Amino acid sequence: AKPIRIPLLYEAIAEFFDADTSEDAADEEHPPDNRQSSAACVDWSVALDAVQGDHDLLRDVAAASLDETGEMMAKLEQSLADGDAVAARRAAHTIKGLFRMFPSDPGSQIAADVEDCCEQGQLDGLETSCARLREELLRVEAEISEFVKAGRLPIN
Repeated sequence: AKPIRIPLLYEAIAEFFDADTSEDAADEEHPPDNRQSSAACVDWSVALDAVQGDHDLLRDVAAASLDETGEMMAKLEQSLADGDAVAARRAAHTIKGLFRMFPSDPGSQIAADVEDCCEQGQLDGLETSCARLREELLRVEAEISEFVKAGRLPIN
């Protein structure tokens, strides 16, 4: 089962109670030291929300993600080379999950687009998208790795 994303749950509930779900209201919940720096590619406030503010848990999730991303990218590329749309879609879906936990544009959209193409069996021409996806993964991995080593989130 996938983890419950508490902020999304609150947003869904708030629709029924006219609660303020604006970005201003969301910003009030996070002290400045938990926000993404201007140089950061990962939206750390979203990642921190996903673990209900638990820095240690976020660090553990980040470390586990680092172990998985390279393997998933290799599986995606091999599946595409083999013409295996099912395996390629599964790998793209897993990579998309990383970008949901550690949001970064345009990585999230590229992963979603690759997954959609694989689901439709349209594997031709995905080499360029996969190269861009690999670049985005490397950027995000570098930032996640820094967080795992330092144990501190980037600040503004």
